[in-house]
Amino acid sequence: MTKKFLSLILLISLISLLAGCSFAQKETYKIKNPSLEAGFAQKLSGSFENLSYDIKFPCFNNQAIDEFLSKQITQKVRDFVSSSSNGKKELYGEYQTFLYGDGNISIQMQYLLKDTAAKTQNETAQTFVFNENKPVSASSVFKRNKIDAAIEAIKNAILSNSEYKADFLKKSDSLQNSIDSLENFVFTNDSVIFFYDKNTILPEKYGVVSVKVSKDSLQECFAGSSPKPFSGKTSGAKEAIEQGRPIIALTFDDGPMEGTTNLILDELEKHDAHATFFVCGNQAKHYPALLKRQIDLGCEIGNHTYSHPALTSLNAEKMKEQISKTNEIVSQATGVTPSLVRPPYGSINQAVKNNLKARFILWDLDTLDWKTRSTEATIKAVLDGASDGQIVLMHDIHDPTAKAAKKIIPELIDRGFYLATVSEMFEAKGYFLEEGKAYNHAN
Repeated sequence: MTKKFLSLILLISLISLLAGCSFAQKETYKIKNPSLEAGFAQKLSGSFENLSYDIKFPCFNNQAIDEFLSKQITQKVRDFVSSSSNGKKELYGEYQTFLYGDGNISIQMQYLLKDTAAKTQNETAQTFVFNENKPVSASSVFKRNKIDAAIEAIKNAILSNSEYKADFLKKSDSLQNSIDSLENFVFTNDSVIFFYDKNTILPEKYGVVSVKVSKDSLQECFAGSSPKPFSGKTSGAKEAIEQGRPIIALTFDDGPMEGTTNLILDELEKHDAHATFFVCGNQAKHYPALLKRQIDLGCEIGNHTYSHPALTSLNAEKMKEQISKTNEIVSQATGVTPSLVRPPYGSINQAVKNNLKARFILWDLDTLDWKTRSTEATIKAVLDGASDGQIVLMHDIHDPTAKAAKKIIPELIDRGFYLATVSEMFEAKGYFLEEGKAYNHAN
């Protein structure tokens, strides 16, 4: 069996699935007490040499959701085939669906992997949660600084179950205070159900374990960006103004970069704070997951061109190409098209404004982090110069800047600042950003 042949078969299968729902006939593997509140069953199945798979998953006649799920299931099969070597192996999949709120959908996929030669089988779970047709993740639903409270609520729910209690007490350390422990979840109208793979938090005899936790028990853990009706309380930029708090917009250029950008996002998530990332397309195309995480955390993505040229040196066609290519990359990864442009080097003239008709964002505090490459100098530049309505320029591709952010973000919050995206700050202060104009502060 060649990878080329496998890819062709899977491609044909995927195309047929996307053409419309088909009802699955063969019963191969059933999860316990399935909840089927929405959608119709469709199936991806096949066999190659010593491998076979039979996976049922839902179709909703919703193009965005159906395409996303089909691609996820196809990738699951690719991974199964590419990771399997000797011996006969079988992969089965079943699903449950849950409705919550106004038309929001959660899906739990449950897989059974059988290895005939080794005489083993393993059960795993994977969930997908859609809010207004867009997938959301645990990192966007649960506050980073409330993970311990969420884990405590889950532990209490397990201990209240007489079937689980004794065995869980023997393995309670396996449920770590980590966002990974919250990764597989679904919403119901009044609760969140968490799923854990076989032999992780409970002995293997239980298979995949589901833990139902009431919404009320988790209320403090939900982020303000969580889907309704699970949205947590949020202190927005307008509320900050009403409280007399200063607002500042931290901005980061030239990324994303896997290590450094994630460090900055970790700190923002920890403090439920926001920033704006002006990305370059030739960088962003390599890190779609980072772009998605930025949006999931309530941050904003702006356009910093594709390859970082001075826009004033380009003709109209080249200018537009620099912006459109990056917009397409961001849109493909996140479903969101940037509405702000930061011209490289701050280089802008009337020709750039006329041709691009964009909302241009400059800055009024330049940390010079690109030049000093000093954590201490960057911290000092921001904390000494921070003021209300300010736009701060930094670069998330530099390690000293990422380290500086870990000090800057909590310190600004301790001083009473609300850390907003550029758009949040201008809107809260009553400014309407106009196309063809450049802005460097919101005072």
